[in-house]
Amino acid sequence: MEIGINLIDTAEMYGSGKSEEIIGNLISEYREDIVIASKVHPYHLTYRGVKKAFQGSINRLKTDYIDFYYVHWPNPIIPMH
Repeated sequence: MEIGINLIDTAEMYGSGKSEEIIGNLISEYREDIVIASKVHPYHLTYRGVKKAFQGSINRLKTDYIDFYYVHWPNPIIPMH
């Protein structure tokens, strides 16, 4: 924040969620000033899986919203339609 960085990109799969936990512990006082992007794991690309993964990310990041939430990469076994 002090040098002008305001975008944090992470994913539930980085360190099995540990990355989001560390970020969550660091951003609380800056939350309104930063943009958070996170990604769902390719194995969680079902309706229920995405909802559960998103809630896990929200909890680990200690926030009530994620600015950008997207697929880390497609899973050829789970259709994207």
